[in-house]
Amino acid sequence: MTEPALTKDELVRAIDDLFYAAHQSALFVYWKLVERSVKSRLGASGISNAEPYFRNGMIESSLLLIRKTTEFFKPRHPRDQPDTIFAYLYLPDWKGVWLIEKEYYNELHKRIGHITIREARYGKQNWPIVEFTSIAIERWIGFFSDVSESPVFNGNPPSEKLNGFILSLREVSCLLTAQQQFEKGSPAR
Repeated sequence: MTEPALTKDELVRAIDDLFYAAHQSALFVYWKLVERSVKSRLGASGISNAEPYFRNGMIESSLLLIRKTTEFFKPRHPRDQPDTIFAYLYLPDWKGVWLIEKEYYNELHKRIGHITIREARYGKQNWPIVEFTSIAIERWIGFFSDVSESPVFNGNPPSEKLNGFILSLREVSCLLTAQQQFEKGSPAR
C-alpha cells in the first residue's frame, strides 16, 4: 500500500522530529564527551572486552544517522517515497546537495545499513566521521535558518523554536570544534 503524500500540517508537526534528527547526526560528538568515562566504567565492571563493541556500535549508529541526514538533504528524485521527509518539501527552491560523496553514501548503505561481504572482500573502511558530523551539523543549522521562510508555515513560522534549534546546534558545532582541537593537541594513544 502506498502512503499518501505529506500535508503541510504534517510537515509543521514534524519540525520537532527534524530537530531530533539533527541532534542524532551529532551522536559522535556526544560519544566523544563520555567515551573515557564509559571505557573506565566497563573496565571497572570487569567487562572491558565490551569496550570496542560499544565504541564501534556508537560509531556505526552515528554513521547511520549521518546517512539519514544526507538523504534528507539530497536532490529530489522521482522514486522518493511519499511518506519520507526531505528538505525540498519545506524549501521549494531547494535543489539538494549530497552532504557526503556518493561513493561514501553508497558504502554507508552497504556496510552500515546491511550485513554484507564488503569488509571481508575489501577490508575495513576508514570513515571521516568528524568531517561528516561537522558537515551534517552545519547543514542542519542552515536548514533551520532558512526554513522560517517555508510556505508550510503560512507566514507564521515558529521563530522562537527555530532560533532555539539553531542556538542548540551551534553549541554542538562548538563542542565538535573543541573536540577536534583537543584531539589534534593530544599525544598519540
